[in-house]
Amino acid sequence: MSNTNVDEAIKVEVATVRFFEGLEVEGYKMPDGEFRIGLTGASLVLGYGENWLPRLLRKKEGVSLKALVALGFSKEIQKVVSEASKDLKKVKTISLEDFNKLIVYTVSRHKKAALALQNSLTVVSLLDFFLDAFGKQSLSIEHKRQLFYEKYAVTISPDGWQKMSKRDILRLALHTDLSHTQKNTNVIDPISPIDDSTGVSELGLITKSFIPPKKQPKFKDDFWKNWLHENPEEVIVSFFGTITLFSIISNDVEEPSLWLVYLWCLCSSVGAIIAVKLVFAIWRFFCKIVKTLSILLM
Repeated sequence: MSNTNVDEAIKVEVATVRFFEGLEVEGYKMPDGEFRIGLTGASLVLGYGENWLPRLLRKKEGVSLKALVALGFSKEIQKVVSEASKDLKKVKTISLEDFNKLIVYTVSRHKKAALALQNSLTVVSLLDFFLDAFGKQSLSIEHKRQLFYEKYAVTISPDGWQKMSKRDILRLALHTDLSHTQKNTNVIDPISPIDDSTGVSELGLITKSFIPPKKQPKFKDDFWKNWLHENPEEVIVSFFGTITLFSIISNDVEEPSLWLVYLWCLCSSVGAIIAVKLVFAIWRFFCKIVKTLSILLM
């Protein structure tokens, strides 16, 4: 790629990439031959609103962006402008490699449009390799688009895809022509509600390593786990120190009270270490609460 995250737009060739009739996206060919896709086009073809990816990339500390980076997403954005465009409208683009990472990530988030896209791309590509291995002629672009659509439609509606039009399949996958409420609830009348989790659990490539946890750990469990993990020496010393002090007090005093034992421990050096460490541990604990709440509210 020629430039990364620069304001100056590069003049490129633009063409419509048609997976099948109705599922299309603008493609951009860089001067060095690299192909790229726009942020808006990538968002729409994955089943999101047009501002989904631009908004995600603006959140530098967002959970989704961190998960993408863990998958190898480069965050490299290049502004381009069509050579034939008169208004010189600039478009932000990402590489096809980053787009592939987006597909994998959105599949892991149970996005059915992404699963259908990934499944279709994989089947068409595999068939090409096998046809070549057995000396057969590769499929024509028309046959590829037909096969792509069939695998796409089967993923979106396994039982009813043959009775549905391409428009209805795309309506189910991309939530087009829906009200704001319908998009949020996935309720598409008169067709059954979408189950975005169908088929996702069987995908072996989806691992917990890049899926953000849905539930945050319990504060109290997290606190004591961190306290014991970060202060092992102090815990051991304080334990044996307490036993030693209790033994001394027991020998000097016939019937030592609990308050007396407590005061001896508090005034000892071991007690001071514990007090300081406990104060810092509590401070870290509350800082973690604030950070967790800030993430949940993002």
